[in-house]
Amino acid sequence: MAKAPPQPMNPRVSREDAIARFLETTIQLLDTKPVAELTVQFIADAVGLNHGYVFRYFGTRLDLLCDVTDELANRALLAVRNEMDRRVQENVIVPPGDLTLLMLGRPFTLKRQFLLQYLTANGVSPERFGPKGREMIQTSVDTLERQGMSPRMARAQAIKVSVMLWAQVSLALQMGVSQEESLDLFAVTIDELNHTEDAEKRLGWK
Repeated sequence: MAKAPPQPMNPRVSREDAIARFLETTIQLLDTKPVAELTVQFIADAVGLNHGYVFRYFGTRLDLLCDVTDELANRALLAVRNEMDRRVQENVIVPPGDLTLLMLGRPFTLKRQFLLQYLTANGVSPERFGPKGREMIQTSVDTLERQGMSPRMARAQAIKVSVMLWAQVSLALQMGVSQEESLDLFAVTIDELNHTEDAEKRLGWK
């Protein structure tokens, strides 16, 4: 009786390569499949590696997804910081109400926010994501300070904008907020950013 041909083995890859491939593939899969359906085996099949790599280098499925949120934050930060550095080098001056820097990171941030909701709903402590979230806020603070805002006002505005973006994603539908109302909220926020000097004087922050 003829023997079945041996199955090809997964190629050996380094730890760094395996981690990078699992993170990248999971991020791509989030665009095509609900996160609840992304099993370890499904992701591993898409990567082309044994699912044992997940348990070896990440821990559990939720640990992998947590690391994906960090990777998404890192990509958002990189996009914003690269553009910030370019503007500094070219001496580009923009008003405080210019939110184009934040918009550069928005595709990654939105995906991260949806994933955070899933993870916290599945028992992951919100504190797990605090350090990376704070790093993202600090980048916004740095941007606003470079636009002439005082450190205290920059910090307050950066947190407010971050909370506003989060609410737009996670609470707008639940609260019955329309797209038009969300756009109005952005318009008010931009106007406030452009007039923070008056507010700083009233509050005694500058």
